[in-house]
Amino acid sequence: MNLPFISLWSRHLTLWVVGLVLGVMSIGVHAQSREASAGSKEQRIALVIGNSDYGKAPLKNPVNDASDVAAALSRLGFQVTLRTNVNRVQMRTAVRDFGLALRKGGVGLFFYAGHG
Repeated sequence: MNLPFISLWSRHLTLWVVGLVLGVMSIGVHAQSREASAGSKEQRIALVIGNSDYGKAPLKNPVNDASDVAAALSRLGFQVTLRTNVNRVQMRTAVRDFGLALRKGGVGLFFYAGHG
């Protein structure tokens, strides 16, 4: 059964959530920039995963969405790890490495696009 409106709705919802997150982050970045002039700079890291390549139900947008989010986060000063079309082992490794990096302190952001 093909339901194109769900794909369109999903895309709009994803873009709205990304816009909201980036808007909130830009407020935080502005506040941090004032604080950074007085002291140390906090590490900001992001793990962005987009999976589109599913054998039975491939998706069109997740890799594009993940790439767009990764680019926006990079512009905001995040050290971004972008992974696309990863399998379960690769995803677990990326999440583990992200968690280990977060243990060093700082701010972390995780973004996933694909089948839940």
